[in-house]
Amino acid sequence: MKINGHAVDQAIIDSADPVAQLMGYFESDKVVASAELDEIVGIARGRGLMPDAVSDLAGSPGKITAKVYADRLPGLTGAKRMAAKAAGAIGVTVTTELSDTTFTVVIAASARGINVSEMVAGEIRKVLARLPRRVPAGLVSVRTGEGRTMVDVDLAQAAEQYKVRPTAIEIGDTITFTAERV
Repeated sequence: MKINGHAVDQAIIDSADPVAQLMGYFESDKVVASAELDEIVGIARGRGLMPDAVSDLAGSPGKITAKVYADRLPGLTGAKRMAAKAAGAIGVTVTTELSDTTFTVVIAASARGINVSEMVAGEIRKVLARLPRRVPAGLVSVRTGEGRTMVDVDLAQAAEQYKVRPTAIEIGDTITFTAERV
């Protein structure tokens, strides 16, 4: 991971509050943070935030694709596991949207033509529930609609909490986040 062209120490990434620690890297009013998709996946897996059921991740300009083998998700038992196995791999496409008030991660997921956005939303909520110290209440919300799962980040609250305002977010093989100090 790099911020404004400087490599970030792994100890900061592993700290209890990496966002606060990363603030020390902000040398100017503009911040550009970037990391390879594989690096982000490794961090997420190492912290138990991305199960092995998620595989075949690939980035291309403006999106990330993956497969999720729901029968491998932790916590499934009996009939749910059998139904998940019968459904096969879930195809997932992730895109992002950025407005003046909200950053949204949009996840389209289906298995054999069946929309599974409610299941995806449930899994995301489980991950967020395990992060009470890192995600202040109201900062992130999860909703479904139009066959998609949307994870919204309230930019006003993010600016208040972290003293930065995102100006651009690009996803693909590399994830790049550009922000300004507020």
